[in-house]
Amino acid sequence: MKVVTLTSKKLAPAVAKKLKVECEELTYFPFEDGEVKYVFDKDLKDEEIIFIQSLYPDQFGSLVRTCFGIDFLLNQKKVASVTAIIPYLPFQRQDKPLPNESRNAEVALRILSSCGIEKLYTIDPHSEIILKKYSFYKGSLDPSYYIGEYLKRRFLRNYLVVAPDYNAKRKVSTIAKTLSSDYVALNKKRDEKGRVYFNSSSIENLENMAKEKECAIIVDDVVSGGSTLIPIAKVLKSYGVKDVYAVVTHALLNEKNERRLYESGIKEIISTDSIESKFSKISLAALIVSLFKSYSPIIVK
Repeated sequence: MKVVTLTSKKLAPAVAKKLKVECEELTYFPFEDGEVKYVFDKDLKDEEIIFIQSLYPDQFGSLVRTCFGIDFLLNQKKVASVTAIIPYLPFQRQDKPLPNESRNAEVALRILSSCGIEKLYTIDPHSEIILKKYSFYKGSLDPSYYIGEYLKRRFLRNYLVVAPDYNAKRKVSTIAKTLSSDYVALNKKRDEKGRVYFNSSSIENLENMAKEKECAIIVDDVVSGGSTLIPIAKVLKSYGVKDVYAVVTHALLNEKNERRLYESGIKEIISTDSIESKFSKISLAALIVSLFKSYSPIIVK
């Protein structure tokens, strides 16, 4: 067994270290016209490969490079099998396209399935509606325990854990239980233009729960533009909450949107290392390793 990656500098090596196996970086060389080729001299014949690679940034390019890399491993290096761990799998927020919109979530999975992947796992996807249509998809890994343990070490004050919508309620309730903390799940809606709003009853509930809280932690699966987290942070600050933290599994942030989050009153952005960045403070290595150990991983099917 070996761990192979294209670009992961921290997560893939950490998984390999815990499994006591080698971690190999599959190097690709770009040409001036944009094409790439893979070169790998070591013998991998009949090896079982754990391929760890998030498809961000450059979702389209990352998808193609990943598929080319997996095909190279299977058909030229003659590995025995490839289990793909894709911590961040893009396009899953496009799970309900309108009739005149492209079905990118399905296209991405059809492309991945054509590579010969034996098993596919991802971590905390926004939706599994499309994923569950494919037999090579074996489930998502739930990072709630590891997020909760990290927060337990960090925060010792009277705080409130907030879920932006009911889909996040189970995850947030698990984290809140670890923290012996109160939690609230909001009822998020989107208007016809895609703008986020929350119904009045859930905002009233948030106001009642936020009273006398020094700290609030908003937990979500992904942040990119901040359209969900920013209005919640502003409401919490208006209720007198001193410190507001954003905790996400996947942080897809550019400088502009990072600044918008801080300007809304968020004190700190914390993410897992599904995408390795300055926000990555919670390691997913132990969660991934649980798939290959005798004890059961935390899988949501």
